[in-house]
Order: sequence, then C-alpha cells, then structure tokens
Amino acid sequence: MANIVHELRLGYVTQLYYNILGIKDRQQLEILNEWFGELIVIIGNKDTTSPKGDAASFEDTQKIIQTYIRHGRPFIGNNPRVKYICGKLVGTSKSNKEKERYTAEIVQKNIAYRICVNVAERVAFEKRVIDRINQLDEEQQERFHEDMLSFTKETAQAYEQKSEYDKIEELFPFDNEVFEGIIENVVDQLVQPERKGLVNAWMWLLLGSTLRNACGRVLRTYDSLFAPLCQVPTESGKLSERIECMINPDSFELDYLGEVHGERFPGIQWYCDICDAILNNQPGFDDHLSAWQCRKCGYINLLTESEIYNSKEDFRNHNKQ
Repeated sequence: MANIVHELRLGYVTQLYYNILGIKDRQQLEILNEWFGELIVIIGNKDTTSPKGDAASFEDTQKIIQTYIRHGRPFIGNNPRVKYICGKLVGTSKSNKEKERYTAEIVQKNIAYRICVNVAERVAFEKRVIDRINQLDEEQQERFHEDMLSFTKETAQAYEQKSEYDKIEELFPFDNEVFEGIIENVVDQLVQPERKGLVNAWMWLLLGSTLRNACGRVLRTYDSLFAPLCQVPTESGKLSERIECMINPDSFELDYLGEVHGERFPGIQWYCDICDAILNNQPGFDDHLSAWQCRKCGYINLLTESEIYNSKEDFRNHNKQ
C-alpha cells in the first residue's frame, strides 16, 4: 500500500480513504472537519472575503475550533495555535508545544465524552461516515475494505514491535488494552460477511486514531457494533450511586448510558427494513435514537414517526393511511 504509515494517527488512517479517491492535498483542518464536523470545527460564513488576518481561533470554553470557508476550504490563516492543535489531533505535527498538546488532549476527552453521552452527536458522526463511504462505488468499497484490513493488521504488528519505552514516549501514548480494544473492534467488524461492518470498522479507526488513549471511554461504553455496553443506575448516575448499586443491586433499576428513561414510541415493535429482525430485542436498543444499526445484518434503520406503519404490508406498499 503506497504512502501509508502503519501508525494509529488520523492523518495516516484517512489516507486509506483519500488514496482510493486520488486525493493528495487534504489539509489538517479539512481532515478534522470532514470526519468530525461540529465535534471539532464550527464553520462560520461561507466563502468569506475577510482579510487573511481573520484567522481561525480556538475557543477554550467550547473546546472547539471556529473558522470559515475560503475558496471552498476551511481556513486556518496565520494562527500558530490552531495549526499546532490540528497537527497534534491529526498526528502529523512535529512540534513540541506543550500548551497545544495539552489543549489537543482536552479536545480528545471532550469528543469522547460527547460520543458516549450524547446520542444525537454519536448518530450524526455515524451519518457523516456513511455519507462519505457511500461516495465510493462497489469496487472502491471492496478495495477500501481490503486496505483497511491490511492496514489494521500491519499497524498491530508495528505496535507489538515497539519497545515499552517508545510506546510511552510517543505523542498521546496508548495503554496497551486501549490500543488492543480498538484494533479488535475494527477486525471484528471487517470480518463480517458482505462488508456489513465497513462503517463501524471505519468509525473505530477514526475515533481510535484521533482520540488515542481517550478512546478507552468509548470502548467501555460501546461494543464493536456501537451498541451500548455501559449501564448506570437511574437518577443521577453519580459515582456514589454506582458504588451503592454494586453493593445493593436490587435497590436500583439500570438504564443504558445516555438513554432517556421510558420509551419514545410505547407499544411500537421495530423491524429491520432489510432482514426483518426485531430491533426491540437487540441488546442496547433505544427508540430515543434517531437510527439503529441492526445487530444481525448491519443495516441502519431510521427510528422516526414517519417510519411507523400499521402493518408490514403497509410498509411494503408505502401506505401511511
């Protein structure tokens, strides 16, 4: 695989996708905006005519980069701080600016938190990935799948060959269990038949390469299908309550992390549009989500009022009356 560095950094990971499309000049801010959007970058005016002095800025309170579009691209301008932050998140920065490294680490933790607790943002991230993978035709998706599997295997081998000293000294070092969890989830999805796990595998590579060790929180919250794993007591879910729940589990009712208590559509049974599996029975299912990926076939089903029909026959005939 030409021009690929086998290291779990966003800049190297996304090159798998860009190589297939023949794209060679993606800038760091473009990469972050393309794959993570509003989780990292807020775009202001389109095609602004502001002078170059109006550079992108990092808003510390929001933990996000604010910029605008110039000539069809997110514009950084002459702002070294934003450049260094982007470089560290993408993983291609050679600078040793400690303040920007610390800021990038805060961004990583903020993204991990939002992906784990905000269902709407996690689904928006997933839709962004789906839209871009759907831009590839069947042949390109097949190549993408093969390249991703090869990259993952060789990246795992390269990591195993590093000394413990080198692992600790690198930018945003991994705990071994976090790195292994990311790699295992990627492979678990890539070995699914008919490329059904392609989207999930790519999401794990994007998150793992950007969040690095902060991805441990995501691993503790979701399985490889991004179905919720973590359960917390209802009410506040504070540490003191979680401890009490462990001691007296019968005194608490558990909810999946991020779930709004109670059903959004009481009495509605959801079926997968492709394989007809009952989604309500799948672990982690929550009808407060805007979409659910079937654990049987991998298809992403919308969970909206417009998708509710009186019968399967009405669904097949698109009859809403």
